[in-house]
Order: sequence, then C-alpha cells, then structure tokens
Amino acid sequence: HHRLTMAKMDRLFGVTMGESGVSQLVSVDLQLGSQLEAAE
Repeated sequence: HHRLTMAKMDRLFGVTMGESGVSQLVSVDLQLGSQLEAAE
C-alpha cells in the first residue's frame, strides 16, 4: 500500500477472510471516521 495514495482517498476498500474460504469486502469511509474521532 502506498501511503500517499491512501492519504488522498475518501474511502478505502479491502478484502478480509472471516472464515476459511469466505472472503468479505470491507469499505471504510475516512471522512466519517475523522468526524467520529473528533466527536470523542
């Protein structure tokens, strides 16, 4: 992963495997995450 590219994005996507052989798409909204962090 290239940090500069990731820093310019509003949303990141990834794939995780919760169970053996079962992949799940994960999406993270970075703007919402920043807002939630600021509210704490």
